[in-house]
Amino acid sequence: MTNGGPGPGNWHSAVSVDSTVSLVVCSFDFKEPAEEGWMWIDPSLAVEPSAASAAAHAKKITHFMFNSLNAGGNAKSNLTSFVSGQPSNQ
Repeated sequence: MTNGGPGPGNWHSAVSVDSTVSLVVCSFDFKEPAEEGWMWIDPSLAVEPSAASAAAHAKKITHFMFNSLNAGGNAKSNLTSFVSGQPSNQ
């Protein structure tokens, strides 16, 4: 329930979810009238990843703010939650 506010969105990639531990990097451009986001799986740490190499690209995201992030997949896995930059397993 969003109490009249914007609801969630779904953006999919072709990346399979398995038991492999991966580094997930997300970037958001907060701009008017809507946000835009990119997600990379195991990008090189030597250079900033390009927008064209993103595993997922979300356009026209309804404006949002956050202070925590939860990420998961459709397979059994441990979920790590980052709240204000501090990881805490849930």
